[in-house]
Amino acid sequence: MTVDWINAFIISIGTWLAAVNVVVLYKSKNVRGVYWKAWIFYSSCAAWDIYYYRSVSHPVSTLVSVLFAVLTTAWLVMAFKYRGR
Repeated sequence: MTVDWINAFIISIGTWLAAVNVVVLYKSKNVRGVYWKAWIFYSSCAAWDIYYYRSVSHPVSTLVSVLFAVLTTAWLVMAFKYRGR
């Protein structure tokens, strides 16, 4: 197993957790008890990871990071949409 695959596995755990958060927010349409600024940080890190993993030739980690970036950004968009409800 290469470093790329190990790293992609670790990122995929975070991706799965982000997906769960997106589904829960979509169903509840209620943002409470969440520090949304942390999600801005995670989205920024995910965007940086896409660039970084490409630069070090880790294609699997890059693909997983793209999905992670999409999910964290989707959560942010939904959080701003549902924040006043």
